Amino acid sequence: MTLIWAPSPWAITDMPASFPTRRVMKMDDSVPVTIVEWSPAGEPLIFVPGLGSTASSLSLLASQFTDRYRCLGITRRRAGQAGPDRTNVSIERLAGDIEAVCSELGIPQATFIGHGFGCQEIARLATQAPALIRRAVLIDGTFDRSEDGGSPQLPPPFEPPAPTLQDMASLDRLVAFLSRVSGVRYPEAEVRELYPIDPADQSKGHRQDQAITINDLQAMTPPAWSALSKKPTLAIFAAPHEWQVWAPYMLAADREKQQRFDHYFRMLQERRQAQMFAFLEQVPQAMVGQPEYSPHDVHLSHEWLVTHWIKALIAGD
Repeated sequence: MTLIWAPSPWAITDMPASFPTRRVMKMDDSVPVTIVEWSPAGEPLIFVPGLGSTASSLSLLASQFTDRYRCLGITRRRAGQAGPDRTNVSIERLAGDIEAVCSELGIPQATFIGHGFGCQEIARLATQAPALIRRAVLIDGTFDRSEDGGSPQLPPPFEPPAPTLQDMASLDRLVAFLSRVSGVRYPEAEVRELYPIDPADQSKGHRQDQAITINDLQAMTPPAWSALSKKPTLAIFAAPHEWQVWAPYMLAADREKQQRFDHYFRMLQERRQAQMFAFLEQVPQAMVGQPEYSPHDVHLSHEWLVTHWIKALIAGD
């Protein structure tokens, strides 16, 4: 395990003209996934989003690499405008979708950058098709998502609020609402993917939720992180320390509910800590980053730091 740090922020790199591009690819069972390509040339970096998110959730991070790398994102089945579908889903199926995309695009090997649940898909891919993975970057996702201990989606009565009609009156208001709830600013492209937005930038309805349920997660094969033990790997862990960082929307709750949430949050952190050490036992060569006071969406709250660490992984390979 190598702990790494960064000395200075990075500037945002402009994406090439005419990019990003999007295409829908149907899998062998006719279920679609969406491929977003932010830049056309160079060594491939493939971004795999968290549960309930689309590839666009990683667009700001991808923009840091478009000058030198071919950057692509995959929106899994049942997410955003690529779905939903009603077929059974498994971690093997989801990793197989990534294999199929790489085969279709002629990519024999890539650096895979996952966030949240996307990290588990990368781990499964390392088992099913190890030759595809040159390097792995795992952003706050090395946890057992079949339990709430690894999930940023919190149980009642602690789940985040839904936007009101006033919040959905415009794209700007919707982005502002999501920022208040999460403590980070989501890329506009991601908001457009997840909410129906009309040409006047008004939201026409509620979020297009993904359909992977807790029952789906509990039925999935647990990730074998050891499949990455021979791959250059960077694991980034959120370190919120306080519930106000993890769930800022709870600031609007009454004191009694905040106290209950604080108790839940402490148990959550203990479980995440234990699972982090279990991961490091399986992948002892991993570089490790843990920004202080960071939420689950650490790639948005500490974008320049995450960028630096990824560049350090690539440079050291």
